[in-house]
Amino acid sequence: MAQLVSANFRNFRTLRDTTVPFRRQTVLVGPNNVGKSSVLQALEAALGVGRRGFGFSENDISDGADATKGFEIFLTLVPSDGGAEFNADEVPTFGFHIDVSDPSQQRVFIKVAGRVEEDGQFRTHMQFEKADGVGDGWVGT
Repeated sequence: MAQLVSANFRNFRTLRDTTVPFRRQTVLVGPNNVGKSSVLQALEAALGVGRRGFGFSENDISDGADATKGFEIFLTLVPSDGGAEFNADEVPTFGFHIDVSDPSQQRVFIKVAGRVEEDGQFRTHMQFEKADGVGDGWVGT
């Protein structure tokens, strides 16, 4: 399966504007209340979609952040074998959502966003994106 290489967080709990790079093995260390558990819980909720739904709530928006703008989590995945292209087993998972704008490295971008909508309800959306930030379809459809 694809390898996660980075996760960008905006207004997610204590992670106001944070990028976490990932390698084959990544260790999160730091003092209490800096976001280590938040990173892991966000990844579990985002990448575990379909098993239990998204698992996010209005409480995941950073304290003091505008709830109508909410939070965003932006994930970048690359081929698991370290190569430039997704292999034949990975391609069916992502299909046309694979970004090929950089010929030296295929990537998949996934954005998860949660916010309070105009009707006062909290909603989470998850979509594929391309390198230019344009949405490329909802995850799961």
